[in-house]
This record gives sequence, C-alpha cells and structure tokens, in this order.
Amino acid sequence: MAFNAAGLGITHSLAHAVGGKLHISHGRSNAIILPYVVEYNASLNKETFNVEYDVAAKKYQRLAKLLKLHAPNVNIGVNNLIKSIVELQNTLMIPATLKEQGADMALAEASREEIINAALKDVCTTANPREATKEDLLKILDKVLG
Repeated sequence: MAFNAAGLGITHSLAHAVGGKLHISHGRSNAIILPYVVEYNASLNKETFNVEYDVAAKKYQRLAKLLKLHAPNVNIGVNNLIKSIVELQNTLMIPATLKEQGADMALAEASREEIINAALKDVCTTANPREATKEDLLKILDKVLG
C-alpha cells in the first residue's frame, strides 16, 4: 500500500531499465543506484539548487536524524545519509557501480539511450520528488555505470 500511495521515483525507474537490459536483479540494481539518486534529489549543488527540491533534502535530513546520524543541517544530514547508505552497501558487499558488479559494459554503453528512454517512460519517474530530464538521468547513469 505504501508504494501505491507514495510512488517510487527514479531509483526504481532506472533499476527497472538497467536490470532488465543488463540482467541484474531489481534489488541489487536499486541498491547500487540509490545513493546517486539521493544526491540528485537533494540538489545540494549551488548551481542546481531549487527551493522546490528543498523538501526532499529536508526529508533526507529527517531520515538521517531518525537513523541517529549527525544531521544539524540539511547539507550535513544528506551527506551523512549518503555515507550511511554507502557503508551499508559495503557491509552487504553491494558494489558501488555496475562496472564493479560485473555488468557487460559494452552492452551498457551501447544501451544508454534505451535505458534512459525506458526510465523516462516508467511510471515511477512521475513520483520522483525532483523532476528528472533526460540529461539528468544520463548524468546519474554515468555515475552508476562507473
């Protein structure tokens, strides 16, 4: 019910597209993609910051506090949340990138446009707290690929 009420966002959109094309399980794809999407959604970069996306950053800060992470302000909270996600990935031996996962990088590179177009059309994309353009998703995918 929670998924139906809140939606899932671009972590899932990208995981659907990446997992299907590169034959990586949906859970693992989500785990690899998550920290990059949190970084994107929080929009802490001064050049891309938009007060509209500040809501997502504040929610991430709140989550960091709930996890007992140091989060005296939004920037520190979001960054510590991302670090915590990466630490959990390491503990669970989840690779940081698809390259580390052993994905077929030639296929990944050849499929970039197809992956991004599928993610843009995915219903989960509409629920993301920050509107994602094709260029945004390409930048995220580049990080995810490694």
